[in-house]
Amino acid sequence: MAGDGSWAIIWKSGNRPDRERRWCGTAPEGPLSEQLRMPEVAQAIGISVSHMNRVFTAVYGMTPAAYHVKCQLDMAANFLVHAGLPVGDISRQLRFTSVRYFSPCFGKESGKSPREYRADNVVTWTAGGW
Repeated sequence: MAGDGSWAIIWKSGNRPDRERRWCGTAPEGPLSEQLRMPEVAQAIGISVSHMNRVFTAVYGMTPAAYHVKCQLDMAANFLVHAGLPVGDISRQLRFTSVRYFSPCFGKESGKSPREYRADNVVTWTAGGW
């Protein structure tokens, strides 16, 4: 399941019907660049999309869509610091519709533009060490 773009089931006990005891929330473990298909996830675990959204929000404090974007932005921050990729490439790799959409989303989450974030967080190697 993990690694193929599907969502991993998180087990949690509680006073719920069996299908909800099996699923109390989910977290994406596959490539974040893949589009999530909420109806397929809900159908696979046997509940409605609206109920899945309510349960996920109760467990994680945000909707599945917001959680997915947050994970994408966390990965973007890592790419900005460690991969040295251009901002446009990072935006495309994480399936944002454009750099014009990605940059404000990143700024809202981090408080800085992608370029400012990179400049403030890049660790460089010199002949004397880090």
